[in-house]
Amino acid sequence: MPPMNTALIPPDAIYSIDTAARVLGVQRQHIERWLSTGILHTWDPHGGWPLRGQDLIDFLRRFGD
Repeated sequence: MPPMNTALIPPDAIYSIDTAARVLGVQRQHIERWLSTGILHTWDPHGGWPLRGQDLIDFLRRFGD
C-alpha cells in the first residue's frame, strides 16, 4: 500500500469498496478481505457505500500511514 496523507481524505465522505480500493491504491479483494476479517471497519456493512473517509483514515493511521 502506498503511503498516503490522511489529510487528503475527507472524514465525512462515503466510499464504495471499489472507490476505497482506488483511494488506498489496492485491489478490491484487499478491501473485501480487510472488511471480512475486521481489520478495516465499516459504518454500514450491508450498504452500497459501506466506508466513510474516517474509516479509511483510521485504517491508515493504524496500518499504513
